[in-house]
Amino acid sequence: MNVLAIDTATEILAVALETDSPPRRVAIVRDAGLRHAAALMPAVRLLLADLDIALAAVDLVVCAAGPGSFTGLRIGMATAKGLVEACAPKRALGVRPGAPAAGALVSVPTLDALAWSPCALAQTVVPVIDARKGRYYAAVFRDGVRATVDLDLEASAVARRALDLAASGPIVVCGPGAERFLETVIASPEIPAAETARFRADRLSRQGCVAGLLALGRAAFRERGPDPADSGPNYVRGSDAELARTT
Repeated sequence: MNVLAIDTATEILAVALETDSPPRRVAIVRDAGLRHAAALMPAVRLLLADLDIALAAVDLVVCAAGPGSFTGLRIGMATAKGLVEACAPKRALGVRPGAPAAGALVSVPTLDALAWSPCALAQTVVPVIDARKGRYYAAVFRDGVRATVDLDLEASAVARRALDLAASGPIVVCGPGAERFLETVIASPEIPAAETARFRADRLSRQGCVAGLLALGRAAFRERGPDPADSGPNYVRGSDAELARTT
């Protein structure tokens, strides 16, 4: 399959294109703030041109499902759905053996995709995304398996949850918010220094999560097929307008 991965969930824009025959992967990662609307499609076109692949030859589009930036998630999901719909009529004219009939979309939880690479190296992994308002979207993974739901908590509360669930050894924090998260945890009077010393930042924290999207997206498509047509982002937290209506 030819698989396109799109990560716009955070301030990191990451896009990758991977082919099976021959096996190739190219990626673009831009750490330039939330300006994805203008940069996403030029990045996609550049990758397609780099591998000399037409959009109609993309079999699977994978995107981050959330949590993350509300605007970023909407940009990524809308673009992914638009690309699938745009190439469907052309794909129907000449489907390759073993390829989805008209392209397909699969969304992958952002925190799962962020944790995918570090989970191969560490027993306890905590992917984090700055959720603003002094809080972080996070989850705890033990031995590559999720140990929590998506969390929306202050840094010290996330750290305490990780410490409660972790065995001995280091706790690897990953994701674009990792360094800021650790600075907050270290400064917190609620976590003893002996315990904060167990936390380490993943060295590739600001590289986006396209490697995880590609691997987990392929697996999800094999197991359950494409997302339903009415699928959408998982924001975890309601918007400010929604929260205002409930207070």
